[in-house]
Amino acid sequence: MIKWIKRLILLVIFIVAVVLGVTFTSENSQQVSLMLFGIGLPQLQLGLWIMLVLLLGSFLGLLLSFLPLLWGRQSAAAKDRKISQLEKEINQLRTASLKG
Repeated sequence: MIKWIKRLILLVIFIVAVVLGVTFTSENSQQVSLMLFGIGLPQLQLGLWIMLVLLLGSFLGLLLSFLPLLWGRQSAAAKDRKISQLEKEINQLRTASLKG
């Protein structure tokens, strides 16, 4: 039940965002041409340029936010291997002390 409500809320948020984006783009219909590092970009509506930059920035921000997560997983895996190695060494020392 809660999963269904969560999906419905996400769908409504998505639809509202799309409607706002389309409205914003249609209200800012002036044609502009941008220069990026000396390269002339195609002439598009101002609202469309802003929406494209917003989407690109959001995507890059999402990608960059995953980097610490990936580094944390690698660090945790390395620590797990070290713990396993140390546990084996402890077990070897215990069996050696019992025999000797």
